[in-house]
Order: sequence, then structure tokens, then C-alpha cells
Amino acid sequence: MKKKLSGLLILGLFTLLSACGGGSSSGNGPGGVGLFESRWSDQIVTTCSVSGFTTNIDEPLQYSIIEDSSGTFRLWVGDSSVILTVSGSNASTSETLSITGTSYSVNVTDISIALSEDNSSISGTFNYSVDANGLTGLCPGSLSLASSRVTPSTAPAEPTGLTVVNPTDRSLELNWTTEASGEAVGYIIKRMGPADSDYVEIARVGNGAAAYIDGSLNSKSTYYYQVISFNSVGQSAAALALDTTLPPPPI
Repeated sequence: MKKKLSGLLILGLFTLLSACGGGSSSGNGPGGVGLFESRWSDQIVTTCSVSGFTTNIDEPLQYSIIEDSSGTFRLWVGDSSVILTVSGSNASTSETLSITGTSYSVNVTDISIALSEDNSSISGTFNYSVDANGLTGLCPGSLSLASSRVTPSTAPAEPTGLTVVNPTDRSLELNWTTEASGEAVGYIIKRMGPADSDYVEIARVGNGAAAYIDGSLNSKSTYYYQVISFNSVGQSAAALALDTTLPPPPI
């Protein structure tokens, strides 16, 4: 890490900061709180000294908060997420979210956020540190931010290029290209297996995710998948994958 913490590090740190900062939400969580199924935008401004180099960070971030099909709430930054514990209009986590760059990573933890009464902003705090050059815990600090809600004007476009890779006798990975409109809060993954008469939602992931691993499958069985982008306005058409038959278990 030489002149600046750029690229994924800045993006990841700023995005997470954005999540903790504040914003309004487009969906409704427990008690009617509009914190969830939402996308937020923020700006992080801070100075970080790492290995003798001082970096001024002044970058935009985006993140999403999504309730998945199991009722679990997650804060997503890019393709990484942490589980949020929700109480009324407040949410927090002690999990560490690590966003990795070429030769460094930024670790964010102790996230605590609160939604305003009119669901128009989020205030919050979090701690962070940087790992770089073989050293851990560099440039520790804490930040508080105020994010703004990203309000979509239309339903998002559908994701494209859905493929199945790395199949085993028990699992496979879905890959897709994120939707082009930039309006998505996240993606819904649906599956239809041998015992299903229609597609069943199995997961929701953030708008920066472009892959999902399904690890609860049966060997020698055929599965069909859909990936659908969504926001508060609506859902896209589905990106369809061809049917996939898993191989038998290894001998």
C-alpha cells in the first residue's frame, strides 16, 4: 500500500461507512420500520496513516440492507455481508466485515445504526482497521456517518449471463452479471428441484453480489435456477439458467 488506499479498500470502507452512516429505506422491517430492502449512499472523509504513508480518503460508498428468505437481516457491501441484530428501529452487529484489496484489507466491526422517525436517514457508528504489508490492525479508528436513501425510479433491469460453475455431487455455484440500470437493491435466487412444482426462493443477496453457492443439493438430481433483481418499485424479469444435473458422488 503506497500512496493511497484506493480501489476496493476505499470502496469497501466507504460503502460500509455509508451503511452505518444513515439514509432512508425503501422497505419495511419489524414494526413497520423502513430500514430493510433498502439501498443507501454516503461519503466518507478521513485520514489514514499506514506504513509511513498518509492517505486522505474522500470517497462515495453504497450498501444495501436486505431481509433474506429465512428472515435474517444482512448488511451488504459489495459481495460481502454481516448479519444484523434488529431491535425496533435499531440494528447492530459485532461481526467483522473484511473487504480485501490487492495487498490490503479493511476490517469493519461494531456496526450500530438507527433509523430516523420518518425513515429518511440512518445515523450510526463503526470501528475499522487496515491490514497491509503483512501487518494487522494498522490505522485503527472509528467513524460516524449520515447516509442518504437511494430512491429508485423504476424497477431494475434483469441480471444477465447466468451460468452454473463448479458443480459437485452436493453443491454448485451460480454466477451472473449484475443488472445494468444500477437500480437494484439486491438479487433473489430461486430454485426448482425434483420435488418442486415451481420455483422456490432460497436466498437474497446484495446488489454488489454476482455469485451464490447452493450447498444443499442431492447427487444425480436436476435443478433449475432463476436470479431476479429487485428494489422497492418492483422486480425484474428472471435471468434463467439451463437445467443442471449434479454428478454422482465420487467412488
